[in-house]
Amino acid sequence: MPLRTAALGLSTILAASCLAAPPAHAAAGTQTAWANEGYPYPSASDCVETPGVTTGCIYDQWHAYQGQCVSWVAHRLNTVSGLRYDNHSYLGQRFGSANNWGTAASRAGIPVNMTPARGAVAWYNYHAAFVEYVNPDGSVVVSEMNYDNHNGFRYVTIKPGYRWPKGFIHFKDLPNQRLQYRVDPVGALFADTVPARGALRRGPRVGIGWEKMGLVTQLDDITGDRLPDLLARRNSDGLLFLYPSAGGGRLGPKRQVGSGWLSVRALTDAGSMRGSGRQVVAVYTSGEVRQFSVSRSGLSGMRQLAPTSRWTTVTGIDDVTQDGRTDLLVNTSDKKLLRYPSTATGALGRPTVVSSDYRIGQLVSHERGRFTVVTGTGALATRTVTASRITNHTVIATGLAGHRPA
Repeated sequence: MPLRTAALGLSTILAASCLAAPPAHAAAGTQTAWANEGYPYPSASDCVETPGVTTGCIYDQWHAYQGQCVSWVAHRLNTVSGLRYDNHSYLGQRFGSANNWGTAASRAGIPVNMTPARGAVAWYNYHAAFVEYVNPDGSVVVSEMNYDNHNGFRYVTIKPGYRWPKGFIHFKDLPNQRLQYRVDPVGALFADTVPARGALRRGPRVGIGWEKMGLVTQLDDITGDRLPDLLARRNSDGLLFLYPSAGGGRLGPKRQVGSGWLSVRALTDAGSMRGSGRQVVAVYTSGEVRQFSVSRSGLSGMRQLAPTSRWTTVTGIDDVTQDGRTDLLVNTSDKKLLRYPSTATGALGRPTVVSSDYRIGQLVSHERGRFTVVTGTGALATRTVTASRITNHTVIATGLAGHRPA
């Protein structure tokens, strides 16, 4: 079992943080991680894991031990970074215990260095943590499990000289912040930024006259410049336009990509429901639900997903079920919040009720496993969605009554 003494060096202390203590009841840490971040093993045993000895440890779906540091990092790599990481085999390497990760990553061609980035893994001798955010002063917010030898879970800020890792493994670096378009009540369009952690930062006005436009929908990127684009319907004639990004939150000249959209009441970026390409989903006033492929040249390949529905608003929430296809989150007229998985053919699977009493005016999602809503009091809030429920209500802005996030 891990030694505990004040004379231990930093590497030994960190080794202990990823090796569990004697068997006990399931720790509160995994329950907190389940409640707030959707970690799927809330009752993971507080098992013994020492070199050559394991007692009571149970494998998770990624072939790491439940409740251990590697299990948490595997969860984040799959759900936040969108990777298909498996601890036994990833890019031809077996990663195994945390002390092997740096060597395995290098062999797999994954960069390992001392430069932090959101989405990287902070790697210690016998411990691993997930980088959630890099602060402007260079300190780093990480999430970690089993830091206390009892499946403990927390977010903690580290910096050089305080819990700084042996290296950062760059499986997939993520942006520290994202762009979020917003239309105010008088029709001005703003380009705000939303950091990975913290409050929305109100950005510059980048357009006027948007009170004439409905179904303003932000697309992650369809023009190939890695910047979000916009789709919008003109309310006077039902024409649908694509506004490509021009950098800095600005938009280029619009291009008509559709007509006859007055009968559509909800439109969302649906990511890759078919496993390739990019799709949008439209809900019509009749209740019909249609799916279209979308590219820089416009919309094509219409497919009916449902002849009728009670859907009032919908958003794509990326791949919650980790099958390589985007899921949909739907609010219905009877106040149910449903998650629909996509099937191998791009159709809809059987829905799961994630809330039975939820009524909102608009859903938007531009992050894996999270969606954003404007509440009745004008607050902009984000929530985490898992395969079966919603958690972690976080207010990121206030004073936005009547505003429309794209």
